[in-house]
Amino acid sequence: MWKAIKKSIPWILFTIIYWYEELIFNLFTEKSLGIWTVVFCLLSALTIGGVAALLVSLFPRRGAKIVAGVILLLSSIPFLVEIFIYMQFKILYDLNTVVFGAGDALGGFSKDIWRLVSSPMGILVIILYLLPVISYGLVAIFLDKEKKLYGEKSWKLRGGLCGQALLAYLIFLLMVNALPAEKALYTKDYVFSDAVDDFGLMTAIRKEVVLKITGQDKKVEFDFANLSTEDMDASEEHEGVAVDALDSGESATASD
Repeated sequence: MWKAIKKSIPWILFTIIYWYEELIFNLFTEKSLGIWTVVFCLLSALTIGGVAALLVSLFPRRGAKIVAGVILLLSSIPFLVEIFIYMQFKILYDLNTVVFGAGDALGGFSKDIWRLVSSPMGILVIILYLLPVISYGLVAIFLDKEKKLYGEKSWKLRGGLCGQALLAYLIFLLMVNALPAEKALYTKDYVFSDAVDDFGLMTAIRKEVVLKITGQDKKVEFDFANLSTEDMDASEEHEGVAVDALDSGESATASD
């Protein structure tokens, strides 16, 4: 059994990292963290973790180190973007809104974006999301003597990773369909922010991509320039609340 676990180390580590990123995201966006949200986030992490481990296993050892680092770094970007959006505007924006509004945001709010990123809360967020990348790299360099972090180069193992990721995704779909409210939210009543609350950010983004590919997404034209100065200053209050909550150990009630 230990041999099987050692072969699954890349999948296990990627899963833990993605699950960690979802839980940190819930903390900083003040979202409710119910039992179903935790379970759905775990299933999503199992799926994405399997795919990430599969991609890493396709490269030689040296290339796998770079690919693993790039995957972990890129995976943190959606979380960081949405957290900073929430800190600034107290709302989560879907994929279309972020993409179409990126130009306005960079052009009109570059100073505010830099203020957020360079603030104590912004630096803390960045550190927490860079921590998995740094930790993975340090473990790979100094502790991974048997080179297990990058997976065995066998198609049997790769097939197993595909099967594990697919199984986690099928369990997710079965659970969603077994719960009427969740089924409605995932299908006919889909709303990005609500989907993030219930299923996690990565699942909501995956749903957005599917809707985009199938042409079912909502066309959004968003003008950041129309936002009020009150919205611009909202993040300062949010930072203070979040810092107090973290310091007092009551982050779960930061929004009250």
